[in-house]
Amino acid sequence: MSYKDILVTLPPGGDAVGPYAASLAAALGARVRAAAVALDPTLPAYVIPQIPLAVLDRVEEEAREDARGRLAAFEEQAKAAGAKVEPFIVEGDMDTAFDRITKLARYHDLTIVEQAGPDRPALALLVETVLFGAGRPLLIVPYIQRAPFSLRSVIVAWTETAPAARALAAAMPMLERAEAIEIVTVDGADGDREGAERLAGILAGRGLRVRAKNLTGAGGVGDTILSHAADIGADMVVMGGYGHSRLRQFILGGATRDMLATMTVPTLMAH
Repeated sequence: MSYKDILVTLPPGGDAVGPYAASLAAALGARVRAAAVALDPTLPAYVIPQIPLAVLDRVEEEAREDARGRLAAFEEQAKAAGAKVEPFIVEGDMDTAFDRITKLARYHDLTIVEQAGPDRPALALLVETVLFGAGRPLLIVPYIQRAPFSLRSVIVAWTETAPAARALAAAMPMLERAEAIEIVTVDGADGDREGAERLAGILAGRGLRVRAKNLTGAGGVGDTILSHAADIGADMVVMGGYGHSRLRQFILGGATRDMLATMTVPTLMAH
């Protein structure tokens, strides 16, 4: 198994996703399409008629120019890593742009986005829109990420649920390359612990270096997983994305919400 086609989203102000995605694409030999997001200004409807058209046009052109700069920088990063890129711009208001990226994600084996930083709340909506709307795996890169792509150690957060199973299946190209894998449960019920042991045995039968481990919760599930990831120096976490959409308002599961807010390691999710 392998990822043949990868979609990389380059948001305004995103510095971490580009170098990481370039190193991943080069390591996996994948084709890359890079989408730089150029958002129209978000203004109250009653304000727009009061702003001269030339001012709005200038703001939109500045957004497009910034997007072109992000694409050029990523192309240089990809070239240095040995990967080829097909660049393009996705523009419009948030709903239009994010829906477009979600639809594009359905045509790719993997989509890579950057975690929303505290000063970029709009990016959280992009992550959630793609995670719950694309039907394809999503790799979220922490905004503090500086290390390149690596698979020395990978954690699989396991419960006997459909999202966890989908994330596992989506992550197999990563797991097959990983040097060490931990199938982790948190305060696991007997069924989850037995399932983790069963899964570890199945993966070991494929020649992978894997073990099962149950963690005692230290706060929330997300915090416990991240604490353990730091302890063992994990390079990636694989987990299901839990939640649903109610009239475009995303209701996130607790572990998913915590991971998206506080992640310190690249995390592959599937819903």
